[in-house]
Amino acid sequence: MIVALLTKHRRLLIVLALASVLFATGLWSYREFVRAESYFALGARLMIESGNWLAPHAPDEELLNKPPLTYWLIGLSYKIAGVSYGAARLPSVMAALALLALVYWFGLQFGWLRTGLLAASMLGTSYLFVSFARMAMSDMLLTLFVTTSLLCFAVSIRSNPVRSPALVLVAYIALGLGVLTKGPVALALVLVPLGAEILIRRSRSVVRRLRPVFGLLILGILTAPYFALIYFRLGASPLRFFFIGENLQRFTGSLYGWSQRPAWYVLAAFFWDFAPWSLLMPAVIWLDWKRRHSGCPKRLLYLWLAWTIVLFSFSSFKVDYYPLPAIPAAALIAAETFSSAEGRRFSKPILFACAVIAVTIFALQLSAGQRFNRFLPASQLVVSAPKDRTWLISRGAKEWANDIAFNLPPPHEVDRTSGLDEAALWEILMSNVNAVALVRESEYVRFALAHDQQDVRLPVPDSQLKILASGETFGHGGLTLKMLRNPPRERLLVVGH
Repeated sequence: MIVALLTKHRRLLIVLALASVLFATGLWSYREFVRAESYFALGARLMIESGNWLAPHAPDEELLNKPPLTYWLIGLSYKIAGVSYGAARLPSVMAALALLALVYWFGLQFGWLRTGLLAASMLGTSYLFVSFARMAMSDMLLTLFVTTSLLCFAVSIRSNPVRSPALVLVAYIALGLGVLTKGPVALALVLVPLGAEILIRRSRSVVRRLRPVFGLLILGILTAPYFALIYFRLGASPLRFFFIGENLQRFTGSLYGWSQRPAWYVLAAFFWDFAPWSLLMPAVIWLDWKRRHSGCPKRLLYLWLAWTIVLFSFSSFKVDYYPLPAIPAAALIAAETFSSAEGRRFSKPILFACAVIAVTIFALQLSAGQRFNRFLPASQLVVSAPKDRTWLISRGAKEWANDIAFNLPPPHEVDRTSGLDEAALWEILMSNVNAVALVRESEYVRFALAHDQQDVRLPVPDSQLKILASGETFGHGGLTLKMLRNPPRERLLVVGH
């Protein structure tokens, strides 16, 4: 039976095998955290070393800056595979592979075998999906839980009522896990498109089948005990910061107003995120309009995609990767269209293009990744510097603080001196023989130049203060097209006695 099942789905197994190689290549050797990876990776490491699993966070984050599930999964990965850059990223890899299998399964539920295979292939070779499948962040996990919930609801609406209870239960469990991963945004991403679909249908039987009261009970069982425990152990302040500050005020821009971007930014970001397959979306929408495709699974997919873009377009805090939870919907929409009678002749070329893209990305990871390893200085600088020193991080090098802390032995302490001016930093450094400072070369040059010009604001340098280690870097944003076009090459220095 197992052999027959594997034979039936052998194409999916090939896609998953290729995706595993694609996602895991260089996972351990790329020894630098990009975007918000370092917060989750360092927070999870401190969590398992301290034994405090209630409200894990990085040292420069507030309590309950993010819900705990991502930290817990990374901590479990550390327990299994050891603490490393690769182990921190493993939960995202597993979530990405599960998403490929999930969209394939959804295609099978409606007899869309070709759709499921195409959707998995397109999803696994889209730009943002490949990028976040390799990052120690919560976004791929959120995408997994949102996708699981919406697809299970979609199948429940259309399937035999006998099957609905189990799928509805899975949908609500996934929704609760989404809240524990990212917070109330998971509810917004799922319930609004689902509610719109129900309103369009105007069917009481559908509402009864989805069992909303039962769903509220499941959500309460999964999420309420955690937030209640936070309240009784830590008080109301962390809850107030999370629900009001990190969610409401972030959305309105009153907390992170500096990142305001135009309303069309998220739509433009989607076309970049789903590249290269976003180039096909105008043709897909036109073909679907011609077919007047009103089948509920496809309609819900469109509602899901549109609502995600609209929701974050209204937010004052817009980031280029926010459309990620809608990428599976886009892949399924495009795959179903090109599996239909009108688009079937394009399905084989698309699968071939997916294979070419995967091979190209794999080749680039092997070649460029190895060449850029020497420009990942954090672990090298820690090893090269004297042991048992107090680490200071300058204002200009503060984005490397968590990377440095991750490579230090417990308790991974660094003094983030971003609030100090250069004079204060150098004063501390020269008066403490057990301190070392991570600075940009440009900061060091400015200090030396200011001293040569006898700037009275700066202390007289100690003759024993020297450059103890150095490392080249191309910035702290990872390998991106922007960086490749204009590489901001610079040098980091460890200065001390």
